[in-house]
Amino acid sequence: TDLHHWNRKGVVLDEPNKDASLFPEKISGYYVMLHRRPPDIWLAYSKDLKTWENHSRIMQPVPGSNWEGIKIGIAGPPFKTKDGWVLIYHGVGTNAAGLNVYSLGIALLDGNDPEEVLFRQTSPIPEPELAWEINGYVPNVIFSCGQVIRDEVLTVYYAGADTAIGAASISLSKLFN
Repeated sequence: TDLHHWNRKGVVLDEPNKDASLFPEKISGYYVMLHRRPPDIWLAYSKDLKTWENHSRIMQPVPGSNWEGIKIGIAGPPFKTKDGWVLIYHGVGTNAAGLNVYSLGIALLDGNDPEEVLFRQTSPIPEPELAWEINGYVPNVIFSCGQVIRDEVLTVYYAGADTAIGAASISLSKLFN
């Protein structure tokens, strides 16, 4: 209730999985969770937030992609729009030097059936380009765990090279164009 005092509830998924988020509202009477079973993004459903069932793969890395060819995972909870659920996710590819690079992408999931991917961008938004995104504790990484929408502007907060924090913004109208 105050963000200082916590009551641990235990492990949500009894599997190696550190990349998960709930949808911010129930869908068809179920809590819905996005999670990663490497290298893919999965969904799971629950009536009680304790037992998770009907795990289904909804997105896979794109073979041959230079930005999401190795693995993908969510970058925070999706947000709902009139067109469906917008999911910002990270992809891992390799650069010309053969080093791993983490970038962000965007996908649109059906508003009533989030297992249906309606759109998936073919290029990253953004990718490491600035010195503080390329050089740091973990080089070549842009990684996000969330975003906010305020006054019809989407702002994604992200870590650059696990060393600094940045933000990237776009108007929702431009995003959907």
